Formats: sequence, structure tokens, C-alpha cells
Amino acid sequence: MKLIRALSISSMILIGAAAGMAADPSFLWPIDRPAMITGTFGEYRGAHLHHGIDVSTGGKTGYAVSAADDGYVSSVMYQQWGIGYAVIITHGNGWSTLYGHLERFDEAILKNQKIRGYAYQIENRKDFRADLDRTAIPVKKGTVIGYSGESGIGLEHFHFEVRGEDGEPVNPLTSGIMVDDKNPPVITAVSLVPMDGLSRVDGSTRAARFPVITAGKNSCTVKAKAIPLVSGTVGITVNAYDRIGIKNGVAPYGFDCYADGRLLYQIRYRRIQRSLSHRVGLYYDYDASDLSNYTMFLFDRISGNGTVKAGKVGKITDITIICYDAANNATVLAFQVRADRLPEDPPSPAANLARGSSLELGSEDKKCIISFPRGSALYDETLKMEIEGQPRVRIPGITSLSAVYSLSPTNLCIDRAAELSISYDGGDFDRVAVYRFSRNGRYFSCAGATYDKGRKAFRIPVMRMGKFFLARDDAPPRIRFRNGTRVNAGDKLRLYIGDSGTGIDLNTAQVKVDGRAVAWDYDPDRHCIEILRLNAIWSKGKHVITASIADRAGNQSARETFRYSVR
Repeated sequence: MKLIRALSISSMILIGAAAGMAADPSFLWPIDRPAMITGTFGEYRGAHLHHGIDVSTGGKTGYAVSAADDGYVSSVMYQQWGIGYAVIITHGNGWSTLYGHLERFDEAILKNQKIRGYAYQIENRKDFRADLDRTAIPVKKGTVIGYSGESGIGLEHFHFEVRGEDGEPVNPLTSGIMVDDKNPPVITAVSLVPMDGLSRVDGSTRAARFPVITAGKNSCTVKAKAIPLVSGTVGITVNAYDRIGIKNGVAPYGFDCYADGRLLYQIRYRRIQRSLSHRVGLYYDYDASDLSNYTMFLFDRISGNGTVKAGKVGKITDITIICYDAANNATVLAFQVRADRLPEDPPSPAANLARGSSLELGSEDKKCIISFPRGSALYDETLKMEIEGQPRVRIPGITSLSAVYSLSPTNLCIDRAAELSISYDGGDFDRVAVYRFSRNGRYFSCAGATYDKGRKAFRIPVMRMGKFFLARDDAPPRIRFRNGTRVNAGDKLRLYIGDSGTGIDLNTAQVKVDGRAVAWDYDPDRHCIEILRLNAIWSKGKHVITASIADRAGNQSARETFRYSVR
């Protein structure tokens, strides 16, 4: 297999071709659903890159999932906070495939003697993993192994992975899975980013974002009043998405970026090294990306390669960006930049977070410290900590106890967690936690509540910068039952849990039906407790649910009572 050229990628072991692997196999489409892909390989997932593809199941469960090729079931598992019910099949060439978020396993798997030993975990949705040898459960291409569901993290969908001989994920859409796709990617915006203190875009040290307009079939250009002026060194980011069989957007497969016909940067999301998947911020801009919106760096954040050098004043540079999907459909963005004179004002402060060094940065009031251990920095950066005054908290029961400490740049990508410390000497520390504002500043969530009595400070690990503050939580959780008073046998009985502060403590949950404790599972996507079907809850007639739960600050909910009857 030819190694993909990636001129400005510092870590070819993370994203590139799978060197030394066998020829790509031909896989069967693994689910009895159309190829409507809602998540693609290498996509932004907040703390990591996506290792497979997601397939829409139309908000339903129970579709047959089949072996993509001959092989044997090598692993069967359940992960509550991950892939849910899942199966791994190992194939004859040493590759393997993973089938995740299943509703249930097929009987051929459940009747295996070793798997029967995990009947309690399977029935009660408890974490387990059973590894099998090649003789235990052999399968043929097309053999049904399970049925789609919504187990683990995420609503109803099917997750599929392909892994090479070394166990590392490879892109299914370029490694044996064929999908009919004639839609090219869509580019919506491009940004020019000054890379140092002497660089400018239209005279500013801030990145300039330009919307994109259509210029022809599968081609576009930027919408600007004049050719953008650049000085010094400028990086490029691009906002783009692709569609594969469904309306929602997924991340594109790759990019080429040229300046005056010279290739500056090239990337293809073909292979991921799992141990480096947390470096997602090298490829996606945290400040402008979420699970449905993707802004990607078209330069190497570690080395600085792939950037545009302005050159002599007045020089025009032709920029061409080609955006690809895995089916080789492409969209071309072409525009120009003009070199401006270098600024006379002094450059920005030098970087204080440097590769190979540690850093401790404190606030002016000396109450907040962030410490970066040696080896955390992937590239040199200038870190700032500012105090923004008391936060506006308008939620009853949540009381702010500190100023807001703002750490920037918020799109910093680090290799190891930094430690954030905020001083607090109140005796009510067990009800206090560190909170973080969302990117838009409208919401906040608990970031951690680890208190060091010796140092009289909250100390939490952080991988992402942002705005942090301390608050006290006196707001108890709330429990709601939305099924109504009459239900049908087989309906899912769900208790919805709301909490505004530190988050619920599942170890404190008390759930009974007709006075007897029942088995339940927590769904983090719907924020609800589901009473499992194995319980005696479906006999005709009237039933009573009682439930209570506390949060991590020790606030106890009311003991709620809900009545329902089975038709």
C-alpha cells in the first residue's frame, strides 16, 4: 500500500496510511439499513477522534447486524459509558471488525458456554468483556450476530469499526466498505490566522473569517470586499462538511492546500493511532467545532509547516484548497491574498508554554493557579489568565463563590493534563465544586470537586482551557416520570433525573416497584434511569414506583411516588 504523503503532519503514525498492512478486504455492509452515515472516521468527538462510522437507524432499534466477512467472534462486551453491547470479529487476514451499540446479541453468541457465564452482566447491563479463541464461535460473511440498539453512549444508531493487523482503527470507507456517494463535500467558510506577533490579516492580529460562495460546479471562492491583506506568516483553517446518504453533515475525508501551485499541506483520515487520538485539537479547532460543525487546521500546529508566507509587499498569492470525501468526490476553493507591509507596532508577548518545559501560571489575586507538567506542551504558545469578576448565576440553589478565571487560548491542544487549582478555605467544601462555562457562555457544568484539605484548594485536571469558577450546590436533584398513568407491556419505564449542580450520585439511587428493589440502568444521553425489563413490572393492573437520589454535593431529592397501570 502506498504511503500517503502528508507534508506538514508531524505525526504520520496518527493520521495517514496503514503501512505494512495486507491488501484491503471486501466487506459486506453490516446492518440491515441503508447507508445513511451520521458520523465518519476521524471526526471530531470533543476529547478524541472518532474511530469508526455511525449509521442511522431512524430512531429505532432491532435491525439485524451481520458479520462483514468470514472469521470468528473474538470478543463480546458491554461498556455502559462507551460502546454498549458490542462484538468484535477477527478475520483470516488478521484484520478485525467491531459492531457497537447493539440492543442484544444473537442466540448463537448467547448459547456459548463462556458467554453464558456472563448472563448476569448481560441481563443487568454491567460492564464485562469476554475474549474467545477462534474455535468458539466461527462465523461466515452475512451471519447475524446481533441487533442494533442504543446501548452505551449515544441515542439509537449503529457503530462500525475496521481495525488492521496491529489493532489500530482504519477508515472503513477506504478499507473494504463500499458506499454509493456522489455528493461532493461542502465548504462554508475559510479563516486566515496570524501565526506570530508580527503577522497580520487586514491589519489585525486576530483571525479573519470569510464566508464562501459558489463559483461554479463543485468550485467556490471567498466572499470579501477586497483581496485579503496578509503580512508575516498566516495559517488557514476551513469549515466544511460532507453528506453520505443523509442530510446531516459529517467531517470530510481529506484536504490538499496549495499556494501558487505548490503543495503546502495534505491530510487523509485513513488511519488513527489510538494512543494519540486525544490530540484531536491538532486537527480540529476546539473554538469552532462541535459534533455537527467542523473547522479544521490546514497547517501543522506542532511544526508550523503548511503556513502561507506573505512575501514582498504587493505580491499576490493564489490559494487553492481541495476538499475530498472518501468516494473521491471533491470541491475546490480558490482565492487570493495580497502581501501587506509588516507592522511597526511591537510584537505580541513571547510564548510562555514551551515544548519540553513546565509552566505554572497564577492569577493576579493569587487564588488560581494552572500548572502544566513537563511534556504537556505539543507546541509553543502564549498562555494568559485573566479575572473577569463574579459570574452571573441565576439558577436557584447554585451560589458562585469566586471570580471567573479565564484561561486562553481556548483552542490550545496539550498532550497531558494540566492541574487547575482554586483556593477555598470554607468549611462547606463538600458542597462546593469547580464549574466551567460552555463555549458560548450561556451554560456551565461541573468540572470537578476534588478538594485538597492541606492546601485548602480545589485541584482538578484539565485538558481544555476556558472559564472556571467555584460555586456551592444546594439544589437537590429532581425526578420525573413521563410514561403516564397507563402503559403498554414492553414500554420502557424511565425516570428522568434533572440536576443543576455537581451531578447525580448513582450510588445513592433507590428505585422500587411495588415495594421491591428493581434492577435499573442509567442512560446518560437522556438523563434517565430505565427500569430493566427483567423485573416483575408488566403484570396487568396497578403498580407503584418509588424513587430517590442524591447529588455529589449530598443534596437529597424528594422521595417521589409514581403510579401506573398495565393495560
